[in-house]
Amino acid sequence: MILFRKLIREMWSKKGALLALIVVTAVGIASYIGFGSVYLDLDAARRAYFDAQNLAHIKVSLKRAPNWTLEQVAEASNIARVRGRIKSPALVHLKNVRMPITGTAISMPFERRSVLNDVVLETGTWFTARNEEQAIVNNSFAEANGLRPGDTFKALINGKQHTLEVIGTASSPEYVYLISPDGGFAPDPSRFGVFYLTTDFLADNTELTGAYNQLLATLRDRSRTDITVTRLENMLDRYGVVDAGQVSDEPSVRYLLDELKGLDISGKIMPVIFLLFVALILNVLMGRYVRQQRTVIGTLKALGTSSAAIALHYALFGAIVGMFGGLAGCGLGYMLQTAMLDTYRQFYQMPGIAATFRMSFFTTSMAIAVVVCVVGSLRASIKAAYLPPATAMKPPVPPAGSRTLLERFVPFWPRLPFQLKMAFRSLARNPVRSPGSASLWQLHR
Repeated sequence: MILFRKLIREMWSKKGALLALIVVTAVGIASYIGFGSVYLDLDAARRAYFDAQNLAHIKVSLKRAPNWTLEQVAEASNIARVRGRIKSPALVHLKNVRMPITGTAISMPFERRSVLNDVVLETGTWFTARNEEQAIVNNSFAEANGLRPGDTFKALINGKQHTLEVIGTASSPEYVYLISPDGGFAPDPSRFGVFYLTTDFLADNTELTGAYNQLLATLRDRSRTDITVTRLENMLDRYGVVDAGQVSDEPSVRYLLDELKGLDISGKIMPVIFLLFVALILNVLMGRYVRQQRTVIGTLKALGTSSAAIALHYALFGAIVGMFGGLAGCGLGYMLQTAMLDTYRQFYQMPGIAATFRMSFFTTSMAIAVVVCVVGSLRASIKAAYLPPATAMKPPVPPAGSRTLLERFVPFWPRLPFQLKMAFRSLARNPVRSPGSASLWQLHR
């Protein structure tokens, strides 16, 4: 009880320094929970969306290949599913926009069925005629330009101008991040659109009747992707292969995967930086505190207080900092998680992005915070526990001094001011503690 009252009194007297450590701990834990949870939520939404809409693994763009070659490709080794489609660049003219807008026209089957790189119909209906000027427009492009089912716009496809009627809007895993294939770093749905037209209409207007110019395929074994792509290139070489590769290398998909990789790295590096800083500061702070309380420690031991109780007393400083920092970090982390996901919903057109509460994340975070802070206090706690009462009642022995390397090899050392010499000696004699000394001094004051 005496040590508990002493703990409360001394923590209150150092509330400023301990509060600063609690805040830094909370930031570290918040970054661990926030970035880690957002990574799991976003990756889970990506996997579910890509699987549900059958995002292809590889693609091969060609000049023109007959449809009968699809059967030959489907029988090739490691091919699970195959689809041939028509993809053509387009220029769009909107009524209230002066400059033409670039876009991509993609063929879709007239009858609604599951295909590779399928779309999710957001508004409107599916096609009602095989060879009519009907278009399902990318949802982001439609919202950015105020297009709704029933509206019309002009599009130039393969040198022919068409007046297309919007019959619906849709989203696709192929364009979760609507960015032009020509380049750019930020999505601009008002200046780039994706338009889905019937296969018959697009084939008639691109001179690809009975043919396709892009092959999509899923694989049975993803580890053999490069071999399979090379084999398909050789198989379809006579039809003018333009490029071939993984769908994950497409700009839209690549940006999402790179963002997930960045979240994963941030969720591992940032918490380590903050928590190591807290452990370093606690180590130096508690070390100084124990040196200041040598007489008190000696008196307590002389009165019968055990070494274990003394060690636990000083370790509780770190445990309490870790506990309060962990609790605050859990709250901040969940707030960070929801705020980041709200932002991602504005950039990535992907359903299922929702914040998931994971109790294991929070319990692990609390344990990490407490363990790190206790480890930061451990050296001082052990030192206090093994301090003999008779030695503790005496002032500490001054550390042994010796000439530093600067004094031996710097020719102008004798000309330096006395205060600067003391600073250089302190840095040289405490190479591990010195990086945190400035911050520690501010906290300690």
